[in-house]
Amino acid sequence: MPGKRPAKVSAKVSAQRMHDRASTLPGPATAPDPDSRVEKFLQAAIELFLEKGYRNARLSDIVARSGGSLATLYQAYGSKKGLAHAIMERCIGGFAQSLQKLQDSPLPPKQALPIAAEDMLEEILSSRHIVTHRIVVGEGMNFPDLRDWYFEHGVAPANRRLAEYFAREQRAGRLLLGSPAIISNHFYTMVFGSAIIRSTAGTVDTDDLARIKADTRKAVAIFVRGMQPAATAAPPQVHRPPSASARRSGCRRGRSLRPSPLRSARPASAIRPPS
Repeated sequence: MPGKRPAKVSAKVSAQRMHDRASTLPGPATAPDPDSRVEKFLQAAIELFLEKGYRNARLSDIVARSGGSLATLYQAYGSKKGLAHAIMERCIGGFAQSLQKLQDSPLPPKQALPIAAEDMLEEILSSRHIVTHRIVVGEGMNFPDLRDWYFEHGVAPANRRLAEYFAREQRAGRLLLGSPAIISNHFYTMVFGSAIIRSTAGTVDTDDLARIKADTRKAVAIFVRGMQPAATAAPPQVHRPPSASARRSGCRRGRSLRPSPLRSARPASAIRPPS
């Protein structure tokens, strides 16, 4: 019937769509067609989620900005939650590509990790990733199913793949780590923690990008330096005792380098005050 509001896709059907899409993650993301109707829905959703937050953004606003119809949106994504899942999937795919490049790199960690970190940072500072972090961190208490889905299909697999890389480099003797699983968490937090917090809070602008990239490079360098095996690390400073000539010189100047055994062995009771 003309003018009739299209029926929403049932929660069961929407959940099945999410399961079907999740079964293909994480894989290389194919380049989307920016002019397609479905892609315009997604871009409009990213913009409005950034402006209003996930809770306050309405499907009618997304449809109006994209220039599509509500029926087409329901057919493509099922609901607003379906749009959020699609955005998260793009983040997971983009990050998976960076991790794959790192795993395939023949370079030593000192060279491979800075390159990978730069790729990862670019994804983390993208609009879609900022939206994802705001939903998961800022609104996760109100939407725990979205939060938990992202941790299960995004965070956990990324940590495993990063840990696999660190374990490989440890076996090759190029890094000295301990537990690769723990170190992967430390690396991610140390290198990207500040950028994630600031971008999620909305305190990053164009002028900050150069400094954030520089800070990321410094963090990677500190991490690699701390994880290098002893053979490749800088030699420790060794304290050496004074030479015999230095001791003799000290004695000639009236400064003995060793306490007198008679003086040090004299008991305190033998010292009498002057009468």
